[in-house]
Amino acid sequence: MDARKSFTSQPGEPTREELAAELAECRRRLLFYEATGGLVLQELESRAMLHLVLDNIPQAVFWKDRNSVYLGCNRTFAEKHGKLSPAEVVGLTDYELVPVREEAEWFRLVDRRVMESGVPETQIVEPLHHPDGSLDWLETNKVPLRATDGQVVGILGTYEVITERIRAEEERARLQLREAAARAEAETMRELDRLKSNFVNAVSHEIRTPLTSILGYTEFLEDLVGGPLSEQQLTYVCEIKEGTRRLQHLVDDLLDFARMEAGTFRLQLENADLATIARKVVVSLQPQALEASVILDLSPPDETLSVPMDPLRVEQVLINLVNNAIKFTPRGGAIRVRLRSLESSVRGEVCDTGIGIATDDLPKLFHRFQQLEEGVRKVGGTGLGLSICKTLVEAHGGQIGVESAPGEGSTFWFELPRPR
Repeated sequence: MDARKSFTSQPGEPTREELAAELAECRRRLLFYEATGGLVLQELESRAMLHLVLDNIPQAVFWKDRNSVYLGCNRTFAEKHGKLSPAEVVGLTDYELVPVREEAEWFRLVDRRVMESGVPETQIVEPLHHPDGSLDWLETNKVPLRATDGQVVGILGTYEVITERIRAEEERARLQLREAAARAEAETMRELDRLKSNFVNAVSHEIRTPLTSILGYTEFLEDLVGGPLSEQQLTYVCEIKEGTRRLQHLVDDLLDFARMEAGTFRLQLENADLATIARKVVVSLQPQALEASVILDLSPPDETLSVPMDPLRVEQVLINLVNNAIKFTPRGGAIRVRLRSLESSVRGEVCDTGIGIATDDLPKLFHRFQQLEEGVRKVGGTGLGLSICKTLVEAHGGQIGVESAPGEGSTFWFELPRPR
């Protein structure tokens, strides 16, 4: 029996035609969903992804209409303007977001310029004051937004806070200026030193010749070559001779300084005994010590202190140190030259019972043209003696120093290295 022929609907049940119509409607709805519903979901997913991207990029992003009214922004932009949400920014203008009116007007001016020209503007450096008074610097980019017909309907902008970069660039510029100023100052000082050295050299040579002549004629007078002199006249001659010798000593210091500055100074090294040189210096300076009423003696070493040295220059160092001790030791005081053998060097010391030196003044002693106030007031001079001693000792590869305290005397020492 044919089932189709035997099928009949019962009362209250849908007919075959109604079932077919309902099935057709279901198919139509399914086709409509497939045609439209998938696209709607896809669009919603795309918008969600766009907001996700905008909210996670470090730059602030915003867009406005033709009247510079905000149509939207990302989370970074909203938080930098009063910690708002992106939805709260929509419908506002720069006058409501920016506390400084002049800055708001500037932002809108750039908006109009971009929208009217239709040309993007990039890397615009702009200030932005916040409600708490702090200042940020922005690097802004703005491009026109166009409709499908090409008409400009608004503006899209981004900015990045570059405050730290600006500060770093300013600091770098300040450092460069300071370095340039320091280089210019150093160059000026080198030029001044060169001119000073040339001047000192020229003047010293010019002075040396007449001084030699004065000293020679003074010795003629002292030896009565020009005839007899009274006792008072001989006293005057001795004073002239002593003053001339002091001037010669100053000129010699100046010439040594000039040679050292010019780089023409050279040592004449040979093996020599420091004790022999020290004995010679102590003997030669006994008259000055007697005149100053101070005791000058030598503590000789138990052995020969022979090392490579320039004997004349080491003698010059010792003469300078002993002369200084004589000048600054009160009458009745004592000066002792001590010599010692060390493992890798020989050491000379000039110890006095003089006025001593303040701790703060010790670093100044070996600088060129540096004199302590007491020295200027008491003995004058060029302030080059100890500086020359330092240069001479260091040229030997040695070192020089001082130990002193006010009222306790001073010990100036130097060491010359033994050959390795």
